Amino acid sequence: MAKKIFFYVLIRSRKAFGNFDKCINSVFFQDNTNYKILYSDDASGYTKKQKKYIKEKLKKHIVLFNKSRKYSLRNAYDIIHKYSTVYGAIVFNLDGDDWLPHTNCLSEVGNS
Repeated sequence: MAKKIFFYVLIRSRKAFGNFDKCINSVFFQDNTNYKILYSDDASGYTKKQKKYIKEKLKKHIVLFNKSRKYSLRNAYDIIHKYSTVYGAIVFNLDGDDWLPHTNCLSEVGNS
C-alpha cells in the first residue's frame, strides 16, 4: 500500500482579507485532507476582529501575523523552518489573494 503524501499549504498574504474566505475554502474543500495550512500575514494592519476571524477559521492550522514587513521569501523561510515537522512533505504554495481552481489540486500533485 502506498504511503499517503502529506502537504503543507503555505499561504503568504498581505492585505488580502477580501479574498481570505475564497482562498481558504479552496483548500478546505480539497478531496485530499492530508495537509496543514501555514498562514503567514506580512504586517497587513488588520483589525482585531479580522485577526480573530482568521485565527478562528484556521484554528487547527498555523497562523502568524508579522508586526513589521518581512516580505514573501523571508515569511516562507521562517514559517517552513519553524513549523514543518513532517519529513518528505510537499510544500504547496498559494498566495493569499489566489485560490485553488478545483477540489483535486492536492491529489493531482500527490499523484504526479
